[in-house]
Amino acid sequence: MDNMNFLRALAASLLSLICSIAVGFFVILATLQTTVLDRNETKAWLRDSGVYQTALTNVIDNNPTITQQLEDNPIPQDTLKAALNQTFPSNYVQAGTEKIIDSTYDWLDGSTPEITFEINTTDKKEAFVTSLAALLEPQTATLPRCASLAAFDPGNPPCIPPGYTAKQLADSLATDAANSISIFHQPLTNDNITEAQQNQIEKAPDTTDPNAQKLSQVISMLQLWVWLLPLIAVLSGGLMVLLSQHRLVAAKRLAGKLTFSLIVTLILGIVIAAFGKSFQANNYWSNNLVLKNILDPVIHQALPAIGSRLGAISGISVLVTGALWITLRIIKKRREHDSLAAPAPTADAPGPPDQTAGPR
Repeated sequence: MDNMNFLRALAASLLSLICSIAVGFFVILATLQTTVLDRNETKAWLRDSGVYQTALTNVIDNNPTITQQLEDNPIPQDTLKAALNQTFPSNYVQAGTEKIIDSTYDWLDGSTPEITFEINTTDKKEAFVTSLAALLEPQTATLPRCASLAAFDPGNPPCIPPGYTAKQLADSLATDAANSISIFHQPLTNDNITEAQQNQIEKAPDTTDPNAQKLSQVISMLQLWVWLLPLIAVLSGGLMVLLSQHRLVAAKRLAGKLTFSLIVTLILGIVIAAFGKSFQANNYWSNNLVLKNILDPVIHQALPAIGSRLGAISGISVLVTGALWITLRIIKKRREHDSLAAPAPTADAPGPPDQTAGPR
């Protein structure tokens, strides 16, 4: 009998632990599922962070190939960057970025075997030539006329060559500049865009790598676990109560323990939400311009949102477990009160009449 009681107590303890772990993981996974793993949330963070207004400049500054192409061009870099920003405005950058986000999330949820995307920048070549020529024409209009064609240097034009107008010279210089920039030769794809990352990281992630594929499989299963974990918590908690000798007490203690742990995650969510507004990633990677100029503004949007969602899910769960704990506590107090109020039987008190005895 003692062995049976010991095994029941051990099983009840294990089930209580399983219930607590299931609730904790549910809160974490539900938070991730509705924030980091939600593509619409990620798009909103990027949009609200304002990074699209400076993203093109940051990408150019951190892509050694494009930087070198701009430096080799006789046109000043500031003028070239201004024309590029006019050609690829923030709404164009946002549309291209969201295409990459959609491709990434399609891979994460298992819809596609790898991240693939294409952003056709070649069709913006004429728009770039027009924008750059408009910026150059006021400058070429101030140049004198060349005495002869031999006096004209296309690498550093000191004058307008014979047969050219200021506008024609600006158009010619803009066309040459467009021909020297690689993004107007081929579209941006998942294969060639990694060059923009090589200045910041040693190796871009390979989505066909077996470990990357495992990550995709794990994340695609998270949505299932978000539904399974509450079921596991209810079943393990119910079995724990059934196996306990004092079921009401066991249920009350479990509800209290869950409430306390959820209050901890609620406080953690509040701290993350407050801390995220002032977090500076460049304090940890001071030489990383991408982190400083792009990730920092996004983190300032993401961390408060994650913390708030963690706090909200924890808060709702606290209301459920706290209400259950209070209810069980009231029931237990009433039972204790009723047992104390009931008169205790004494040895001298006459017992009930014997209903089995016949008439005398």
